Amino acid sequence: MSELWVVTYRIEFPNSDIMVTEFFRGDREECLRIRKQSTGGGEHDGCKTINPWTAIVGLAREWDEFLEA
Repeated sequence: MSELWVVTYRIEFPNSDIMVTEFFRGDREECLRIRKQSTGGGEHDGCKTINPWTAIVGLAREWDEFLEA
């Protein structure tokens, strides 16, 4: 089986808070398609963001290692 990939979003708020959250796990091609289609922007829980959301694609095992650190 091929290795799992993950799409995460980096969201920056006006108070300088930054949130990185997992969005999708799957094969590399689907993750790249999602990143390409991600236009960013918008709001989160009623809080305005100051920059477009940034979609980040990487190996799921590396994301898991980051979360465990």
